[in-house]
Amino acid sequence: MKLSTNMQDVTAIVPTYNRARYLGECLTALIEQTTPPRQIIVVDDGSTDDTAAVTSAFAGRVEYLHKANGGKSSALNLALTQATGAAIWIFDDDDVADPDALRLLSNALTDNPEAGFAFGDHDNFMVDSTGDKRFIPAPRRPFDVDDLHCAIIERCFIFQPALLVRRRCYDEVGPFDTDLPRAQDYDMLLRLSRHAAGVHVPAILFHQRQHTDVRGTAAVSIRGEEIWERQKHFDALVLEKLYRYNSLSDYLPRSRQASELAPADRISALLRRAAGMARKKLWAIATADIDAAATLAKQHDIRTIGAADAALLTRVFDEFGYARDRLDPTNPLLQHVAALPSGPFRSSVMTALTWPVFRYALLSARHGNASDLIRHARLYARLMDGTTLPSHLRRVFSKVGGSSKTPAARLSDAG
Repeated sequence: MKLSTNMQDVTAIVPTYNRARYLGECLTALIEQTTPPRQIIVVDDGSTDDTAAVTSAFAGRVEYLHKANGGKSSALNLALTQATGAAIWIFDDDDVADPDALRLLSNALTDNPEAGFAFGDHDNFMVDSTGDKRFIPAPRRPFDVDDLHCAIIERCFIFQPALLVRRRCYDEVGPFDTDLPRAQDYDMLLRLSRHAAGVHVPAILFHQRQHTDVRGTAAVSIRGEEIWERQKHFDALVLEKLYRYNSLSDYLPRSRQASELAPADRISALLRRAAGMARKKLWAIATADIDAAATLAKQHDIRTIGAADAALLTRVFDEFGYARDRLDPTNPLLQHVAALPSGPFRSSVMTALTWPVFRYALLSARHGNASDLIRHARLYARLMDGTTLPSHLRRVFSKVGGSSKTPAARLSDAG
């Protein structure tokens, strides 16, 4: 079937499982869009609550599919076989669309025919005991659209309800992975951003509901209080999968990708991949990439690393990654880098990786936490192989407890 190129021709897909109490609000927001989707499909993944009854109230405006419980991926794959729109808008059953969301996304694709998808921002909301909604800004991070794939590897900041994708892109990258009970949207987003360019809509397009209801499937249910830890596990699985099918060039900005990479670009790609994998605690992949980059740097007398690559490494242990709880002397990546032959390249990599240690020390000083300040300063000095503590850190360190001891002596005492 030949698909229309009219970006007003949109199919909205809502996979759902036991979310009857949220589904009605979700569907109402889709129907009441300033530019409503031509087709709305609800896929009931074997719900045991009142999902069918809730959906029946929208008869004539919503298509209802029912299937045995098999997970979100299987529900989406079924819906895609029934979708007729030239663009696909997948929406979560517990979230609420901004009234102008689809118009903004559709216009972005119409105005940017080279883009395979358009995406925007979101905020969070909670419903209190009185039924009032409290909206919470979502963290924002700067990114370069040319480098979007690597930005998403580092941190998933695009969510399906803020994502409109040309149907041909889904056809070209293949179905959702049914082996993933969680993070299937992250997996698909990485495949899409690798395959096609995206265009950003700088507006809040949906409101993400925060709640503690059970996620997953009947076979693999995930309680609300354990969702964060389980998400880490599935995100790591997604990046292991990415490692298998991505080429090294895919870790560079789109404008720098090539079938044959120059040594400097190859080093850059290795460091970028290492940073992304380390954030998900995939230490073996990260250390192998650092080794390969160090070997290339020695062979081609490349003595330092690029500013953009260093910036990625500085964020490995930041507050938004999964690796911060392994920021200690036993961390395998830090140990491995410390064991590399001395030289400017190793120093550049270690300086980047240890920047969060320095920053956490300053934050500890700002909050008057002497024990954390000593711990972070000691770790910094140890990892930097005796390098003198930076002047900022020496100044705040000298004020801890009013001691006149030198930083080296205090670190020795703390050990």
